[in-house]
Amino acid sequence: MRRYARPLLLAAAVTALVGLASASADAGNPTMRTLCTACGSLQTARGAGILRVAARGVTWGTVRYGRIIVKDRSANGKRDWSVTGWERRRRLSSGRTQFFGHDMRVYISTRYTVTVRGRGLNTGTVARGRSYVRGAVRNHGSYHLNGGRARRWPLSGRTLVLKR
Repeated sequence: MRRYARPLLLAAAVTALVGLASASADAGNPTMRTLCTACGSLQTARGAGILRVAARGVTWGTVRYGRIIVKDRSANGKRDWSVTGWERRRRLSSGRTQFFGHDMRVYISTRYTVTVRGRGLNTGTVARGRSYVRGAVRNHGSYHLNGGRARRWPLSGRTLVLKR
């Protein structure tokens, strides 16, 4: 039972966030209306490989081992992201920051690109944009796109469209 607890909890959180975003947009909250009028969702559980999200919205999750590269593309003068649990950090060109480590957590919002490469990827995204998923050879993880059925991470890579 414990094996399925985390993915179920993550699925519940994504469902709740999508519901809240829709309710807020309907209630006239200008921030959520601007951010999520046509948002889709992507949930990953126990993934291994590469996940890239280039979108406008929010992405959060954990990485058991690997690296995370974040780029805030909002140009709003604020730092709209957070990565914790990293062991090494490196600033890259074009305003990107790369983190390496075990048991890292990431949260990024507004307009952004985040690339996660590693094992134990458990993430949620509610956003408008595109994502790329490519599984590692020994990958037992799954993903759900826009509320659809669970799918295995593709070995050849796949571009996904986040839309309502």
